[in-house]
Amino acid sequence: MDFIYARSKRPSLEELGLRGQGWKWVNTNTINATQYGQHQDTKSNNGIPDRLATHSHHGESTHRVISGDLCIRRNVTEKRRRSYLAGNNGLYATREHGGHSVYEISSAPGSNRQDRVQPNIKYSATSKTGCTFVEGHKCLSPESAERFLARGTLEVTDNRRRCGYFPDRIALQEWLRQVKFNPNGKAHPRRWKNERPILDTSRVQKPMPEDVNTDLLEWFENEWHGPKPRMEMELVWVFAAIAIAIVGCFIAESLFYSN
Repeated sequence: MDFIYARSKRPSLEELGLRGQGWKWVNTNTINATQYGQHQDTKSNNGIPDRLATHSHHGESTHRVISGDLCIRRNVTEKRRRSYLAGNNGLYATREHGGHSVYEISSAPGSNRQDRVQPNIKYSATSKTGCTFVEGHKCLSPESAERFLARGTLEVTDNRRRCGYFPDRIALQEWLRQVKFNPNGKAHPRRWKNERPILDTSRVQKPMPEDVNTDLLEWFENEWHGPKPRMEMELVWVFAAIAIAIVGCFIAESLFYSN
């Protein structure tokens, strides 16, 4: 199986531009002007929120403003503050409020349009005028995969073309919401090495068939750790073949000289 961009949805120029920067997974979002008297996000009749609630991502992420403004508030320690300020290369100024850093990206002339957020940094965002922006991720987590599926940005293909059950979008979204993600885990953890699973499915109410479950585990492992290295047994056979060839050469040479 594979997560791919929805074939029915054409990417915007802004999305293509962000993908060209190396952000593999992108999606366009909109928020309304923030109603500052409200402690929780309010939504208009079309369901658009007026802010980004506090959250974080397991991997590096970015926001690029298409129109409007985005005021981002990060929860950071002093060590984290120095780290992400160095990583931002001075792209925008920040204001500090206790354990928070606040900065703005905007489509206004002369303003910085894009930021960069390090992994596991909690942040929220508001807007004075409303904002449309593209979010980008280097790697896709189950949480982001679920959101992108819900918004029609992604779809799932079955490379095996199974004759049996394969989950539809709704079933897969429900499954992704219930798993617990460990980006350092393995699809097939070796307990004797204290490895942990990349996806903990113990709390999933409707488990996937074993073959689909395995495909999902392996997909997220490959996404976060890269393609699997060549299997050890394949290397053993390669070295065995080389050894046999060398022994064969010695035998042939000894037979030649003995005659």
